[in-house]
Amino acid sequence: MASARCPGCARAFTVPDSPTTGMFQCPGCSRLCRITVAVDATGGTSVQLNALDSSLQAILNRCVPAPAPEPAAEKQAPPRVRLVEKHRCQHSTCKHALPLAIERSEATVVCPACRNATSVYALVFRCELCAALLESPRVLHGVARSCPACTRSIRVPQLELRDRPPWPDHPDYFACDCPSCQGRLVARRGDVGERAVCSHCRVIVVVPSYGTSLRAPSPVVDDPRDVLHSHGTVLCANHTCGAHIPVEVNACPICKQPNRLREYPV
Repeated sequence: MASARCPGCARAFTVPDSPTTGMFQCPGCSRLCRITVAVDATGGTSVQLNALDSSLQAILNRCVPAPAPEPAAEKQAPPRVRLVEKHRCQHSTCKHALPLAIERSEATVVCPACRNATSVYALVFRCELCAALLESPRVLHGVARSCPACTRSIRVPQLELRDRPPWPDHPDYFACDCPSCQGRLVARRGDVGERAVCSHCRVIVVVPSYGTSLRAPSPVVDDPRDVLHSHGTVLCANHTCGAHIPVEVNACPICKQPNRLREYPV
């Protein structure tokens, strides 16, 4: 066996001792070389790897497939929701940090430390500086924290605005529109001026001081005479009688004319 070096990358190889000539492709740089093995007068052998000329090298490169490139490492996609601060187990004997985001306002999860079910309350909002979707424990409302996306200081909003009140016709709530997505929101009168989260687009908005009442309108009366004749007396429908009879009776007690309220004049 004899050793030789590739003229392209200088990598060392061993080739068999044979007085023949052949072709060799370097596994390092994929260069095609010509192997020349010669025997001298003393019986020793010498091996040389000679690079091919450019034209022959180009022809052989088209005929010999190049080695397949190594697969690139897959890049992990960034998380959809970033945690401003980790949630914690609500059990007083545990208080273990929960590393995962729930991506909604509230949920019940199993604590990995104590293996008990615990409730998680969160505020999901967009950073006002970089628009990244963030999640914070609800207990941190109004507290300054660093954005995990842009690392700048932000303030967690106070509350989240939903699209319906706790129960219908609540006197302390009114309807308003989100200035970002024009979605319908319901706000409480006591929260006017607070920084809140829109439940549709997750943008932080300021609760306005105006809106629409949630109370249902008063029912419309079909016939005004139903109200006017709800008490008192009316004239008998028989013009020849002309008696004043109570509204509640079914017929005139004098002429026995049926009492049809809608036919009477006001």
